[in-house]
Amino acid sequence: MWRKLLAKVHPDAGGDHELFIWTSSVKDHVAGVGIEPKQPSYTGQPRGHYTGQSSNNRAGAYERDDVDRVPFSSHVPFDALTRRALELVDEVDGIFAYPLLLLQDCYEMFSTQMERKQERGASYKELAAIGHKLGFTKPQRVRWYRIAESVPLSDRHAGHILGRIDD
Repeated sequence: MWRKLLAKVHPDAGGDHELFIWTSSVKDHVAGVGIEPKQPSYTGQPRGHYTGQSSNNRAGAYERDDVDRVPFSSHVPFDALTRRALELVDEVDGIFAYPLLLLQDCYEMFSTQMERKQERGASYKELAAIGHKLGFTKPQRVRWYRIAESVPLSDRHAGHILGRIDD
C-alpha cells in the first residue's frame, strides 16, 4: 500500500513534491526504516542480481530493499559502468550530459557500505531528486530515467551525482 500511495503523490504522476516528501517521511517513520537500520541477514548464498523484485525475494539478500530501482546486474565492473556513463555524454542532450559528467571523479570503493551501493541499481527516488535539483521537467525526468537504465547507473553513481550537485 505504501508503494501505491507514493506512486499517487509522486510529482511525475501529477502529485505534489512536498506531499511526496512528507509521505515518504511518514512511511519511513511508521515502517521503521528511518528510525533504526535493520540488521543485515546473511544467508550464506551468493547474491543474485537485481530483477526488479525486493531483495526479500532474492537469494542471499543482505538487507531489505523494497525501493524501485534501475534494473541492475552486479556482474559488470563498477569502473566499466562509469566509463559507459561518460561515453554517453556525447550521445545525450546537453542537459543530461551534465549529471553524467559529474561522474568523472567517481571511482570504485571497497568499503562494505560502498560495495553494496555499487552492486545495486540507483533508486528512482534518487534519480527524481537529481532531476528536481537540475530543474528537469516531467518529460525530461522520464528521459533521465531511461538514460540511467541504459548505463545502468548504480546506487553509488546516483549518490555521487547528488553529492556533486549539492557541492
